Amino acid sequence: MRAYFLLAVLAASAGLQPLRSWDGQGHMMVAWVAFQHLDAATRAKVDRLLRLHPDYNTWVAGIPDDEAHRDQRLQRAMMLAATWPDEIKQDPHYTNDGENPNGRPAAAQNIGYADHLQHRYWHYIDVPLAVGGAQGRQPASVNAQERIELFLAALRTPPSPGDNTLAALQSYDLVWLLHLVGDIHQPLHCTSRFTPALPAGDAGGNKVKVKPTRATHDTELHSYWDRRLGASNDPDTVAKAAGRLPSVSRASASNRVSAWVRASWSLARNTVYCAPIGDAAGPYPLTAAYEQKALTTARKQVALAGARLAKVLAATLP
Repeated sequence: MRAYFLLAVLAASAGLQPLRSWDGQGHMMVAWVAFQHLDAATRAKVDRLLRLHPDYNTWVAGIPDDEAHRDQRLQRAMMLAATWPDEIKQDPHYTNDGENPNGRPAAAQNIGYADHLQHRYWHYIDVPLAVGGAQGRQPASVNAQERIELFLAALRTPPSPGDNTLAALQSYDLVWLLHLVGDIHQPLHCTSRFTPALPAGDAGGNKVKVKPTRATHDTELHSYWDRRLGASNDPDTVAKAAGRLPSVSRASASNRVSAWVRASWSLARNTVYCAPIGDAAGPYPLTAAYEQKALTTARKQVALAGARLAKVLAATLP
């Protein structure tokens, strides 16, 4: 399996979905920030579980497995583990089971690494944003918020000595958690906008075209926001970029997942879907002011996601 990257998601029931989100480096940045906030005890617990992932040795290849390099190995493993739920979208051993989990019992399963479904619908929650008299549609019951809460609950169970089955399941849940916490801090992972021009919803911005100031071609609004942080696949380069993110205190970070989703939904309403973005499909030429605000917002969201991820890991892992 390839070990590089990044955040995939959103699409509403229309089934449009990009391959990545926070494209290039956002997920690795979230994991890097989280690592910096973790205490030694929590790092040891994370390390124990990540070592059970089938790709662990690939992730840390070239880094000696000794005490002097322990933190370096864990930081690298966390960064690349956070990209894995997107990587399986290109792995032929994993089945694309679609975008709509409704009526599919396997959509809500939590069976660990034996699960070879891609579960694309786990990456987002389409909280409706209805404007102009349009009628919104409620999100599917299996979604990013529901999965994060389920994985946190599963990770709270202390494994019995020698219980490798539970440990392997918790390893799988941890890897998904590293990814999904980043996902729901991308505002367009938490909404689908319904307008008179797009009455079936815009699939988290995938049905809206924009033209960035320095681009020669239009792109989807969702993809534009995915790529605000860059597209590097090199963990060392990403770590340097993450070190320049705004500082967020772990102590002040909320650990309520529903509050994270509401905040991202509000950012979508008030920041993503603001001028020059209109209510139709576009294309809308972006302004320098919009692009700068998008970059500032993305940087804050990734820093916040890392602090929140660290806080819930410290409070959850037994």
